[in-house]
Amino acid sequence: MNTIISDIDGTLLGDQEGLKAFNAYLGTLKGRVFIVYASGRSYEEFLNALEYEGLMQPDAVIASTGADIYVRKGNGYERDLKWPCIIDSDGWDVDKVRSVLDALPGLKSQSARNGYKASYYMDIDRQKELEITAGRLMKENRIGVKIIASHGIYLDVLPKKCDKGEAAVYLIKSLGLDSGEVIVAGDSENDVDLFRKFKHGIIVGNAHAAMKRLLAGHDFYEAKMAAAAGLLEGLKYYADKNIFRGG
Repeated sequence: MNTIISDIDGTLLGDQEGLKAFNAYLGTLKGRVFIVYASGRSYEEFLNALEYEGLMQPDAVIASTGADIYVRKGNGYERDLKWPCIIDSDGWDVDKVRSVLDALPGLKSQSARNGYKASYYMDIDRQKELEITAGRLMKENRIGVKIIASHGIYLDVLPKKCDKGEAAVYLIKSLGLDSGEVIVAGDSENDVDLFRKFKHGIIVGNAHAAMKRLLAGHDFYEAKMAAAAGLLEGLKYYADKNIFRGG
C-alpha cells in the first residue's frame, strides 16, 4: 500500500479547485492509500484547517515541523508518546533556546508554543546571517539543535534529531508500512528533509526556488501545476510508472 506524505500550506492549500480534485481522486482510493500530512502547523492549527479549509481527513499527522506525531484513532487522533522521548536529547531545553534567541536582533518570537520547537519570524534581508548566528549561539550554549529557515522569513529551531523527515521515518517504521512505497510532496525548505529520506517525491509547481536548489540533482518529479493540482499531477505521473498503485 502506498503512503502519501504531504505538506499542507502551499502544497495542499493554495488552489481550492485543485484541492477538490485531489480530494475526489483520493476519495476513490479510500482504504488503499495511507495519507499523512506533514506540516509546520501546530496540531491545533491542523485541526482548524481540517474543519475550515477543505482538507480531507488523513490517517496521521506530523505537526510542528516534526515535533509532534498523531495517528488517527476512530474519529480523532492519538498523540505518539514515544516520539518526544526520542527527540528529547543532546541538551535540548526549549526555555533556554528561547531565552537566548529572543534577544537576537532580527528575530521575533512567534506566539505558538511547543516544548520541542521554537519558531521565529526573521528579517528577510538577513536570513543567512541569522541562521548562522543562531546556530553559533546554540553551540555555545551546548544545545543540540536542527535549524530550518524557510520562505525567507521563518526560522524553526528543533531538537537535533527532529524534522519532518525523521518523524516520517519513525512513523512509517512504527506502523509497519513500506518505506519504498512512500511518495512525499512539498513546496519549501522545511520539506527538504522529507525528500532526503524517501526515494519518490513531488515538488509542486509553486515550490520555492531555494527548495529546488537544495534538491538539485535528485530524481523527484517537478510538477507544472501548483499546490494540490500539482500533487495530483505527480501522483498520476507515478501511477504511469507503476510506483503509485492506489488506483
